[in-house]
Amino acid sequence: MKKSLTEMKLEHPDASRDAGGSAHSLPERNLHEDSGRNEDGPPFSVSFPSSFRPESPWTPTWFRDLWHKVLIGLILPPLVPRGERGKSGGVRGDVQMKLAAFAPVLALLLVSAIGVGLVGLRVVLTRHWQQLYLVWNLFLAWLPLALAWRVQMLERRGAAHDWKFWTTASAWLLFFPNAPYIFTDLVHLTSRWQSRYWADLTLILLFAMTGFLLGFLSLYLMQSLVARRYGWRMGWLFVAVVAGLSSFGIYLGRFLRWNTWDVLLNPIDLLRDVGGMAAHPLAHGGPVRFQLLFALFLFLAYLMLYALTHLRPPQFAALPASVEPLPYS
Repeated sequence: MKKSLTEMKLEHPDASRDAGGSAHSLPERNLHEDSGRNEDGPPFSVSFPSSFRPESPWTPTWFRDLWHKVLIGLILPPLVPRGERGKSGGVRGDVQMKLAAFAPVLALLLVSAIGVGLVGLRVVLTRHWQQLYLVWNLFLAWLPLALAWRVQMLERRGAAHDWKFWTTASAWLLFFPNAPYIFTDLVHLTSRWQSRYWADLTLILLFAMTGFLLGFLSLYLMQSLVARRYGWRMGWLFVAVVAGLSSFGIYLGRFLRWNTWDVLLNPIDLLRDVGGMAAHPLAHGGPVRFQLLFALFLFLAYLMLYALTHLRPPQFAALPASVEPLPYS
């Protein structure tokens, strides 16, 4: 005699779950998981979607151990200063906060690697080495971000009055023009290589945008530091001054062919050129116009990116239950 489905549920409740396709063969979810505490799991946990959460029960033990060793041993120390660990909800909160801030850097690293790969592919296909200058210029564009990060770390450690802080900040100001400088590499586009014109244009613009975003991120870090210490008005004044000085540095590099390290290697001749321009500004109308326009471009572009990065997600009001959605046409 066949048993009814109700009788089967009473005798074997787990079997009915299997029959319905929703059996919970995995351990029950920890109730403390959402609050950042996992009493049964590893001592450190990071909130991830359940589809790829490292501490999920179906994840191999060796992978979970490796994940936590990498997370706690390699990622956390450089991102979270020792004196600030645990202030934002323990290690979990610190890692979530710092990894969210580090995400743009990872994206820029990926784009930089793709750009370098495209330059290498161009060299292999054309057997010409002209575009290798883009790789060097991109490397120089990364230096301001590294220096700005170092300045932030020194300031957080209370070394704002130390000589290391001011030396690093000065080095950042010297190297910052290298980030937007790549836009001027468009002068290398000529009709001589007509067949590869659009490919070279795309490649230069890719490097230029990457360099500019690197500069934006480093300038944002420095502006945040200035705003914390002196107020938001001084922070934006700092951005305007840096834009003007950067346009002047870009002019020195593109038209007078001076390099950043010439400040130390050849300061006398560099000061002679700068002094000649300052003594007779009306005799250098073209350079002054270039510097003003490029400074305006840098400031407005920074302002637009700053506004975009501070957009809040739109808030949509829930429809009343009595309102039915419009049918699709």
